[in-house]
Amino acid sequence: MAPNCRASFLTRRMAAGESGNSPYTKRTEPFMDTLEKLKSRQQERTALLNRAIALAHSDPYVCAAWLFGSGHRDNADAFSDIDLWMVVDDAHIEAIVTERHAYITQIGQPLLALDVPGNAPVGGGYLMLQYPGAYGPLQVDWYWQPRAKAAIPDDARLLFDHCGLNRNVGSQSTDFSYLTQRLMPPAANPDRTTALTVLYELTFCWCMALIGAKKVARREAESAGWLLQLAAEKLHKAQALLPALKLPALTPAPIEPTTITLPEAMALLRQIQQGATELASHLDALGEPLSAQLVPSINAFMDLAEAACALDNASGLVRRRDDT
Repeated sequence: MAPNCRASFLTRRMAAGESGNSPYTKRTEPFMDTLEKLKSRQQERTALLNRAIALAHSDPYVCAAWLFGSGHRDNADAFSDIDLWMVVDDAHIEAIVTERHAYITQIGQPLLALDVPGNAPVGGGYLMLQYPGAYGPLQVDWYWQPRAKAAIPDDARLLFDHCGLNRNVGSQSTDFSYLTQRLMPPAANPDRTTALTVLYELTFCWCMALIGAKKVARREAESAGWLLQLAAEKLHKAQALLPALKLPALTPAPIEPTTITLPEAMALLRQIQQGATELASHLDALGEPLSAQLVPSINAFMDLAEAACALDNASGLVRRRDDT
């Protein structure tokens, strides 16, 4: 049986001193508020997905596009990210990849943008985006691939194909990436300032912590443990870049992902978030301010993930391996 987060969630609410006027005590069904938030989030996700698909359709240089991951499996839940793959005319791939940070703002201004070069299709580009939502960031993973290297993999839910691509039977979308093909991706900007490097490590930390919280919502403790471990490593790297601040250690003690419980994982994710927030507060002085929405949005996501974990019946809004 998967560990349950109910005690952790209720204990934290009581410790916060919430009165009888709390929406969690006013309602006949204590967790109905969580279900409503999950439904709202799922609607926001669908709207964001539709905007992304419409953008791909309207771009004259995108000759094919597909969804993969949960978009292909048709089992997306309120926490699922969106994996969108676009095949771009060879004559325009370089320009789109170069301007990809501006490209993705056509469907909304993101809170965070994480570039992981190894995830990009060979000769193309990649970005992980966290767009604002009412109950926390909504993740879209964007992939751009040159037409000359493209083929339709088995895990594609094809949106359109205007260029007559061949099928690559037995392949997966990520098989086309630098990382999977064991190729060296283009080098990152060697002139990046210390502040930008700190921001990159913190962005990586936040993105992994958000995915870790999603795993808590789905009651996947070990997966959450590995992700929070990676988030902690990134926070440690960010702090090490600013030794003059002389802050106390912001990262939690080492953990063992294979034995961690869901309440422990959630508590450590919150500790990492608090540490990242503390370090990020110094970025304004370094000339790299963050959106004022960012920290409240991440906190709202973690609150919803913990509340969703506590639900005995998530009504299909949270995908779980074991609901018993």
